[in-house]
Amino acid sequence: HWQCFYQGGECKEHAKGLLNRGLQDMHVDFANVIELIDDSYQPPPGFGMLKSTCNDKENALLIYDSSKWKPSSKANSRVSGCITYRDRAFNVQMFESLSGSPLSQVVVVGAHYPHYINVPRLRDSLAQVVHATSVEKTIFIGDTNQEEGDSGDVARAVGMPDLSGITTSEMAVTCCHQVNEGFVWKFDRIITNFGTVAGTRGFEVPS
Repeated sequence: HWQCFYQGGECKEHAKGLLNRGLQDMHVDFANVIELIDDSYQPPPGFGMLKSTCNDKENALLIYDSSKWKPSSKANSRVSGCITYRDRAFNVQMFESLSGSPLSQVVVVGAHYPHYINVPRLRDSLAQVVHATSVEKTIFIGDTNQEEGDSGDVARAVGMPDLSGITTSEMAVTCCHQVNEGFVWKFDRIITNFGTVAGTRGFEVPS
């Protein structure tokens, strides 16, 4: 949360260090990071980043392994913006493989939801990228802020193509550190419409 970057102490630097170490140690292809409020932040060498900013406490960073993937240059292959007025950032981008992967193209969605499931701005943006690129394989990475329902509900509401192949990360308690009630919510999800999710594990918590 943005509080880590506004409060005094070492939380900000600790959080950035944990993120960069996790990206490298876990060999991450794609990551969605929200509310990292530090304009000087850069991902570690070998990673690229797309950014959407909605206000001084709200952004979404879509970080990717630039040795394996590149953002497509096709027309309308990216849409970034805010789900609500000047709040709740998102990125939708079609990526092309650089590594000879059997998965040659994929649409990646990184989003920070409001506390409701119907998000027309994001749904329309995903539909636009899928239509423009003809790529239906999709990876959704988001803080969904959904207190009820499951990942299938999120996939249907956002208009993910080919719902017959939906698979998702474990619904783990990941929210929220030093905010409100603490770690009680299962908000963070990774959802795809192809393949399988091999496992779920979390990062160390900054302090």
